Amino acid sequence: MADRPPPEIGRLFPMTGRPSPVADPDSAPFWAATAQRRLVLPHCPDCDRLHYPPVPRCPTCLRPLTGWRELSGRASVHGWTEVHADLVPGIDCPYLVIEVEPVEQPGLVMTSALVGATRPALGEAVELVWSDPYAEGTRLPCFRRPEGP
Repeated sequence: MADRPPPEIGRLFPMTGRPSPVADPDSAPFWAATAQRRLVLPHCPDCDRLHYPPVPRCPTCLRPLTGWRELSGRASVHGWTEVHADLVPGIDCPYLVIEVEPVEQPGLVMTSALVGATRPALGEAVELVWSDPYAEGTRLPCFRRPEGP
């Protein structure tokens, strides 16, 4: 998505009254990139694998993960659930939580939210959209069905 940044989702997933993400040393680059509307993950050059959630070392070869790779924002639905319980302040129920597989690495699964859509089909294509920013500028990467053909 180098041509244009992914859109923001604004009112579909408001940030008001919601708890903010807290970065730790492993996830700080991830959250810093979200403020620039970039989705990045740690990458192991030896195994050529991305890792989510961010971890300090590759779980396969134990190499320290110091490099980060930007993802395109294209993914497919791996699984989903519809949440009806008020578990997080500021999120109106029901909402859809999805697991997506980024096109860059089949088998890697990220948990996110599906916005502006009804129940998805497994394997369905989705694209990255961004929440409104929190006070410190970070955003949540979310997904929606692609617009257009």
